Amino acid sequence: MPEQLTGALGTEKFLNLYVTQLQHQDPLSPLDQTDSLAQLAQFSQLESSNQLNSKFDQLLELERQSNATQLGAVGAGLLGREVSFGEAQSGIADAVSRVDGQILVTVDGVPIPISDVNSIAVAGT
Repeated sequence: MPEQLTGALGTEKFLNLYVTQLQHQDPLSPLDQTDSLAQLAQFSQLESSNQLNSKFDQLLELERQSNATQLGAVGAGLLGREVSFGEAQSGIADAVSRVDGQILVTVDGVPIPISDVNSIAVAGT
């Protein structure tokens, strides 16, 4: 399977191959213009796809960062509130932390993932 053309190195490889192909073509039977245009069109399409993939990767990373920030803000809003989690556990949220990208709410000294919180109430109600 041919190596995929990616990034600047892929562009450079393609252009070198294309120029070499043009330099070594048979003068009595030159490269057909239709074939040449098809190669350039395929290259252009590949470059566009690579750029689009790169932009999607950037967008995905921004979305992850945004979600982490939102979870952190929600977690901070839990401080001093009574939270229930698990099957029938509850307690007062006394700290919020991020460990390995995961937001943890500390309830009575026990860190629990924010995704495990079932309900939130004003403490003492």
